[in-house]
Amino acid sequence: MNDTYIELDDIIRNKMRGFLGDKKMYNVTGWFQNKSKGHSDNKFNFDFIDKTELITLSKDIEFQQILFEASLKTDGNLYILKKVIEQNAHLIRVIENELNRP
Repeated sequence: MNDTYIELDDIIRNKMRGFLGDKKMYNVTGWFQNKSKGHSDNKFNFDFIDKTELITLSKDIEFQQILFEASLKTDGNLYILKKVIEQNAHLIRVIENELNRP
């Protein structure tokens, strides 16, 4: 089994989120205000990262490296997903042919 998805998940959860937290990018005030209004679900009804600050941060070489690594893993996942979809379509045709045999 391919570990590309697990590796991407690790990059996002540990590297990217950690980096954004270290740079104080999260708008925690908005999150706490949302919670205090009784919105206990995990849906974000506010911008929890400022777009302008994120654009500025995107020029940081360390963040670019994290994004590059995530991009490579995402491409790998998309490739695998396309292959699975192709194989699934083939399997559907095989099953349909078998079901329609006299």
